[in-house]
Amino acid sequence: KEGRTDDNEETIRTRLEVYNHQTAPLVEFYREHSALKSINGDVSSEQVTESIKQVLA
Repeated sequence: KEGRTDDNEETIRTRLEVYNHQTAPLVEFYREHSALKSINGDVSSEQVTESIKQVLA
């Protein structure tokens, strides 16, 4: 299975650290302010697109 050329243990560790320090707090902030919308990404791209359109409408 092909992956990204920079997929290695250190890069993944860095990505997780960035997520935990930068992204996760933003998610919680928007959740607390009722401004977070979740989209199911386990469906077809067409269904994801429709869900996004509905959230943005």
